[in-house]
Amino acid sequence: MKFKDYFKKISNKSFYEFHETCEKVIEEISRDRELICAMLDNIVNNEKLIQKSECYDFLDKFVCFSDDEMGIHARISLFNEKYANRIHYHRWNYSACVLKGGYKQLIYGVQRNNSDEITHLYPYEPVIVENILPGNIYSLEHSIIHSILAQPDTISLCIRGKAIKDRFQVLDPVANISWWQYGSELEGKEEQEMKSTTIDDLEKRIVKVKSILMSNIY
Repeated sequence: MKFKDYFKKISNKSFYEFHETCEKVIEEISRDRELICAMLDNIVNNEKLIQKSECYDFLDKFVCFSDDEMGIHARISLFNEKYANRIHYHRWNYSACVLKGGYKQLIYGVQRNNSDEITHLYPYEPVIVENILPGNIYSLEHSIIHSILAQPDTISLCIRGKAIKDRFQVLDPVANISWWQYGSELEGKEEQEMKSTTIDDLEKRIVKVKSILMSNIY
């Protein structure tokens, strides 16, 4: 089966159906490291996926599948030692699985009365703390407010559903600041350039991810 066929099984009809169908897809894909490497290699041959992939100083996101009509997008993320504990929610529902490494997930609650503002969370005390280990699969509804503390070189597979809102708020509890992040279609040119990368650099980053994935170190 081609890896694109896996994603066609996912349903956006409800959060529950999204979780159920994503879980089955992630279970199949996460067991096949050769398939994941093929998904990564395919990115550099697809201009759309190259443009959607994002490289920050603290996190790399490699988009390996994107279908706007289905509203389904899949990516492989690499966290590094600069990844910060930033509190946020999402514009969409998503399911994820840790492939290597691990992280601590802190859940703070749900958006209040459908408001985008989450600064009311101060002093930012989580109500749930859980350890996400290799092989663990979980799903979050878009209004869940959380943050992640990742081990360096942690790799995850994430499948996101259709966008439900245009923006989301991010809080940095250490710097005590917050800001808005928007979907790519509403981003400014400066922000798009900040996270873009060259083909050569993207290929080097993909080689690193594949090396970590294929190693025997968890």
